[in-house]
Amino acid sequence: MLQNSRIPFQADLCDLVIGPEIKHRLGDLIETARLSLKPRDFAENCLVDEMAISKWRGIRTKIMEKAVYDHQATTYRPRGLKTTDGTDAEPYEDMYHLACAHSPEASRIVLTALGRLETRYYRHFCGSFRLLLTARRGTPLPLTDLEQALHPLSNFTPKKVKEEKENTTCEPSPNSSHTTK
Repeated sequence: MLQNSRIPFQADLCDLVIGPEIKHRLGDLIETARLSLKPRDFAENCLVDEMAISKWRGIRTKIMEKAVYDHQATTYRPRGLKTTDGTDAEPYEDMYHLACAHSPEASRIVLTALGRLETRYYRHFCGSFRLLLTARRGTPLPLTDLEQALHPLSNFTPKKVKEEKENTTCEPSPNSSHTTK
């Protein structure tokens, strides 16, 4: 995992894990980001790590928000009021109960803070991504990445593709109306 980082003096990023979170999942997220984005130098490596950490914190915030709503849902007791014709008097009674989590007496302060954190981490992720793209602007891909980008689904090299183009012949389709005699 992260202990085998290419940067020897880098701090253990898994120290960011708190409470019941699983430590190796953050490490997996960071490693996935590094493998996917292939940082080329120290600056890019830091930006990729910042993106992964922001994503991790955003996920944590969403889980906390879900916990608030789950807590609110446990106190739900349907009243089941019916009108005279038998339809529900309050058709969205359960959703109203969840919306009450935003009331001052309930968890409004917590949900507001979590909403701000989610926005903050999203902006941080986007800012790091924008800086990474800016840093890479005008820098060519390494040759191996370029060949892979040109032919991601095949094992052809540019030479093989050129040879195949030279050896192609056009034959009429058996379904075509033009026949040669």
